Amino acid sequence: MASPKTIEYVAITMGEIQTCLRSEVSDKWFSATKAGIANGGDIADTLWHVRFLPTAKGGWIYELLNDGVPLVRCWLCVSDQVSESMWEAAREAAANACVTLAPPHSIPWLAAELLLDVIGYGLIDLAILKQAEDLEQCVAWTLIESQDGKT
Repeated sequence: MASPKTIEYVAITMGEIQTCLRSEVSDKWFSATKAGIANGGDIADTLWHVRFLPTAKGGWIYELLNDGVPLVRCWLCVSDQVSESMWEAAREAAANACVTLAPPHSIPWLAAELLLDVIGYGLIDLAILKQAEDLEQCVAWTLIESQDGKT
């Protein structure tokens, strides 16, 4: 089976939906992420760590930690069989009751939620949030391609 070229990405915190292209992930980040996942989750030469949570086959739930602090939880779905249950779990995690979330329209999809009000409390700068967004997607592509035997 050929790997997809896009992921439908849902930013749960803001209720935004966008398309992520595989071509947007640099080979350098992809290699570092792949090696980090293979070696227990630490992304080399960074403060980032990927922690996997129990998930049904056909998807992954993972958290991104920066310097030991969990910042983001991600739900990556690659199978129709678990899409509905994974989406329900992701939707229930939404901390902002004012945000209306529509379910993803295609597989694979990636949903991400900030675990704390990092901006409101001044706990983190925007550069780290941008890194987290990039890493969310890089981990997703690494997992998709590893299941397809490409990595």
